Amino acid sequence: MSQQPLQETQRSVLQTELAAKRRRAALRIGTRQVDKDTTVLDLSGQGLTALPESIGSLASLTVLDVPNNQLTALPESMGSLMSLTALYALSNKLTTLPDSIGSLPSLTALAVGNNQLATLPESVGSLASLTQLDVANNQLTTLPESMGSLTSLTQLLIFSNQLTTLPESIGSLKSLKQLDARGNKLVTLRESLGSLTSLTELNVTYNKLRTLPESMGRLTSLTQLHVYGNKLTTLPESIGSLASLKQLDVANNQLTTLPESICRLTSLAQLDVNGNPLQLPPLAVANRGVGPVRVFFADLKAGSAISRRA
Repeated sequence: MSQQPLQETQRSVLQTELAAKRRRAALRIGTRQVDKDTTVLDLSGQGLTALPESIGSLASLTVLDVPNNQLTALPESMGSLMSLTALYALSNKLTTLPDSIGSLPSLTALAVGNNQLATLPESVGSLASLTQLDVANNQLTTLPESMGSLTSLTQLLIFSNQLTTLPESIGSLKSLKQLDARGNKLVTLRESLGSLTSLTELNVTYNKLRTLPESMGRLTSLTQLHVYGNKLTTLPESIGSLASLKQLDVANNQLTTLPESICRLTSLAQLDVNGNPLQLPPLAVANRGVGPVRVFFADLKAGSAISRRA
């Protein structure tokens, strides 16, 4: 009797057993079968309304990409994803984040912008490896003080929320390079902001700021400062200490004067003061750039600036 039919039968049985084993080792998410050893999981735009608690069993998962779904919550079991380095859940309907999110020791990027978050859990401050945090376009009215523990954070996107103030602990974010807080309801900025010595870009356009803290003069790495569309009536004298500043946008405020210290900004290449009732220097002078502003103040000291106003 030929051995071939027997071998084929044995092979068929083995394949069936292997297939069954793979099914047992997988979990179903929506219409997808996901292997337990998956490292990168892209579920973007799948119409998902929930993720199963069993997702916490994906011990090898490093990237979870679930944007553009209908998720209203994330499972607590996500706190078991010890290998997870990036979680992208943009453009869902999330109203909260699980407390267990603070248990992700490897997480470096958390993007939950364009959701319906009203608060962030205090546990977010335990994400010691986090370098990028995007919570823009939500409904946040406050940020937890625990965020000051995110000492690895380099990028913080909190624009288009309902924030009226920033946590005092924000000054502890020693690695922060970009802070984008435009389109909120900020009425003041913390003095502790001046401790962000790594900060290169600060955007607080379209808020309700009337003043900027004197401590801003300590932001010696700052290259871009955007405060367009606020209610500023003065700029701090300390602004002249921003030695690295290249772009200063203070358009559409209520400024009548610029501090003379602005003349010390030797790196400044772009100055936008449009939409202010400037008198000293006159708007026509300031609109020509920082060079003419320096000349104006020099002439003012010499007593001849009056003739230049015409």
